[in-house]
Amino acid sequence: TYTAIATLIICGDDLKRVNKAAIVKALKLLQLQDGSFCPSFGASENDMRFVYCAAAISYMLDDWSGIDVD
Repeated sequence: TYTAIATLIICGDDLKRVNKAAIVKALKLLQLQDGSFCPSFGASENDMRFVYCAAAISYMLDDWSGIDVD
């Protein structure tokens, strides 16, 4: 998701066709109790790469509601 959105922005896309609500909802589902993120549903690994991706996605979409910052 991170790479796809970044590529669209680099190519000059305005992201109007991107389902931002679905992406934000998915971010909420991928965040674990300790604040980290999984790369996909049911995945067992989690580390700072996925926290970065979640933050970058939120920044690019200008919507931080998918991340529980606390």
